[in-house]
Amino acid sequence: MKGLRIVTGAASLILGWALIVALVEPVAFLGDQDWPAPSVLLCFGLALLILINALSWWLRRWSALTYRRVLVGLLLVLFISQLVVALNWVDVSRADAFFVREQALRLSQGQTHWSAYFQIYPNNVNGTLLAGVALKLSALVTANPWRLLNVVRFAWMDTALLSSAYLLQRWHRARPGHFWLLLLWLTAVPLYAYGLYAYTDALVFPVVVNSLALLTRATQVPRRLRAWGLRLLALGLVALAVAVKSNMVVVWIALVLTFAVQRLLGNWSGRKTVGALLLSVATLGLVFSLMSAWQRQSGFKRNPDRQLPPTSWIAMSYDPRFAGEYDHTDFDTVNLQPTAKAKRQTANRLLKQHFQTLGWSGVMSHWAQKLRVFWSMGDFDSFRLTTQWIHAPQWYQVKQRTVQFWLVIMTQVLYATCLLFAIRVLWSQRRWRAATSYLALTILGLTAFHVLFWEVEPRYALPLWPGLVLLASRGAADWPRLRVPDRQAGLRVLASGLALVCLTELWQTSRTTGFTETRVALQENGDYVLPTSRRLAAGAHWRFTIKTSGPSDRLQLTPRTTAIDQPVTVTVRDKNRVLGRKLGPATQLQTIRYRPTTARRLRVTITNRGRRPVAYGAMVAHYAPQTGRVTAQAHAYPQYDVKWDHPTVTLSNGWVPVVVVGTVLAVSLMALAWTPKTKRS
Repeated sequence: MKGLRIVTGAASLILGWALIVALVEPVAFLGDQDWPAPSVLLCFGLALLILINALSWWLRRWSALTYRRVLVGLLLVLFISQLVVALNWVDVSRADAFFVREQALRLSQGQTHWSAYFQIYPNNVNGTLLAGVALKLSALVTANPWRLLNVVRFAWMDTALLSSAYLLQRWHRARPGHFWLLLLWLTAVPLYAYGLYAYTDALVFPVVVNSLALLTRATQVPRRLRAWGLRLLALGLVALAVAVKSNMVVVWIALVLTFAVQRLLGNWSGRKTVGALLLSVATLGLVFSLMSAWQRQSGFKRNPDRQLPPTSWIAMSYDPRFAGEYDHTDFDTVNLQPTAKAKRQTANRLLKQHFQTLGWSGVMSHWAQKLRVFWSMGDFDSFRLTTQWIHAPQWYQVKQRTVQFWLVIMTQVLYATCLLFAIRVLWSQRRWRAATSYLALTILGLTAFHVLFWEVEPRYALPLWPGLVLLASRGAADWPRLRVPDRQAGLRVLASGLALVCLTELWQTSRTTGFTETRVALQENGDYVLPTSRRLAAGAHWRFTIKTSGPSDRLQLTPRTTAIDQPVTVTVRDKNRVLGRKLGPATQLQTIRYRPTTARRLRVTITNRGRRPVAYGAMVAHYAPQTGRVTAQAHAYPQYDVKWDHPTVTLSNGWVPVVVVGTVLAVSLMALAWTPKTKRS
């Protein structure tokens, strides 16, 4: 039925919009604040296409043995890269991820008391239960489990790589599809970033592609019982993903629609279709029943008066002041209401006000803004999620903004190229194909869920990334190989001119973007949703050590007291001397400046000089944010922000753009030289 082609066509249009905004107007108000001019992304994208075209010709000349050896080499490089990242970057966890990690530690230690956070966000309970099991098992191996869990997280996410490789094999695109798949996987910044991010995003990352591979395999096995076992495994995986992350319900719906269309086209019998649909519903119901029983056994009890109604998230997403992202003011407006009824009424009132303010034309414009936030960032805003480190290389912490700038450029170009190849695959579908249509349905469903209804963040599109890479690998394998003119003088002049444009733009961006402070230490947990603090009685003191990644001269604390006459003394020392000592009201000593120091450890003492207790913002947890050491009792770790004020530093040294653009130009010219020439008539 040709009418069903609308599914892949609509998905192609959405990806086309994503391609345009990714190249022309990516989001700059989230985690990626430094962007080059669109001309730079376009020129680098063109250079990448030239290289891909040349490699496509080169791959044809490889023997089967050479191809296998290259694949093995790429696999080894991939696994070594992931292992290096997993062992050298360890995230502290912040915001929602912190509450999940802290509660999971409590569960692994046998505690059944749940933080009030989970009454507000009960959708994170199931993910926390799974994390608790992982921590309990890892405790059998090591007392500091975070590196091990990083490795496990990467391994789980890599199951999508295995599934994609299997699907390319079934589609007869193993050569050269596996090569492009491994190359994209190896250079994927989102994969490395979310492999370090201990939250539910990594859990649902491979679900779309894994479920597709299982269902595809089910059509190939000769035994009916085994085929239904594979379908049950796929449906169980999707149902568990829905239990962990509610927006994954669109994947379950995509599966159900795919089953129904298979019957509509006559590919499945009525009995098989009814069986698959009943199994879908039964599996989803069974998984939710089991998870609910597990919640009760673990001591979690819902409190309807604390839980936010779904309409609060819808109202938040339509706040005309923003582009659909989370807003703490809207959250507080609903959360502070005492009962479930009052929360619903407040959320409904906010939603009505937002719609009246926007009007129909404003709603359409708002959808466009949300669509841009959802699709325009190739790194899925991953750099904003990992800002506090238990361990990270010093060079990365000091130069993070510069490193991020160049990684974002690379990622955005690769992302745009993936979108281009995926569009070609989807748009070229002339009839219903279950596999590609299922991927298209997930693209449409998740986009509609967040753009039309829910709050939107780039990371919510992450489950679609493996499917995009799969489609891009197939698209690259099918991409027509182009010849170049025999006389290349004009091409060389054009390439050199474009390189000059890129160099000028990058030079201006990197040299005009300056900053006068560098953050060298941060601990901000203790503010989100449920502020926590440590109280100092009269005359008491609090001593703690801060590890920094570079020179420093400014410390910011978070006093939580309204008394303007509550005196404290804050002393900052390095190993040998006092760098600064300040006496005054706690509210006036939020920022303490001291003598510049290159010491990597600062010893800070806060002494309460008043007659009443004083409180400071703190992270209360069963693990230390500086070492990752797990403790049997919860301890308070202070909030702080340590910076170094310095003369204006530009985003990059002047030679870096020259090296980058020069390398891209040289590779492009070599690729043109390798590409076969058009034959003269």
